[in-house]
This record gives sequence, C-alpha cells and structure tokens, in this order.
Amino acid sequence: LAREESEVQPYRRSAFLSGTKAQLAIPLRVGGEIIGAIDLQSRNANAFPREDIEMLETLANQIAVAIDNARLFAEMQDKLTENRRLYEQTSAQLREIERL
Repeated sequence: LAREESEVQPYRRSAFLSGTKAQLAIPLRVGGEIIGAIDLQSRNANAFPREDIEMLETLANQIAVAIDNARLFAEMQDKLTENRRLYEQTSAQLREIERL
C-alpha cells in the first residue's frame, strides 16, 4: 500500500491513471502461490482506509478461491474427457476380442 505520492515514485506509474497519489496491490493467493493481484490506484492521498483494505483482502481471497476452483474444474473436465476416451477405446477392443 502506497498512501502518498512519495511512496509511489520508486515504482512504475500506471499508464491508466496519471497523477496517482495512492496505490493498493492485494495478492490473489492459493496456498503459498500468488496467482494474480488486485491493483487499485487513486489520485487522492490516503485513499484506502483500513476497513476498505480488509474488505478488499477478503474479496481477494474469495476471488483466488473461485479462480482455483475454476482451474480445478477444468482439470477434472479434461480428465473426464480422457477417461471417456479410454473407456470407449477399451470397450471397442473388448468387442473386437469377443468377436474373434
């Protein structure tokens, strides 16, 4: 959290918001891994009160869980597709064996 412009100076300024006076970056963590971040900027110094930061941290945690759940769901879908393919392949081979 950079509450004042002087704290923002050492970092690259956003091309989207010139005159940034405060910046807040909240990591999206899953386990010990950072999978993204929420980055907020303001033209007002001290723009992010503690209550807002706490609420955004809670939101970031929920977003990270949702992203991870979506990733896990996609993995399960891929595995299900592969299992179906293997089942069909095995069934076809068994039918061929039975035919012989």
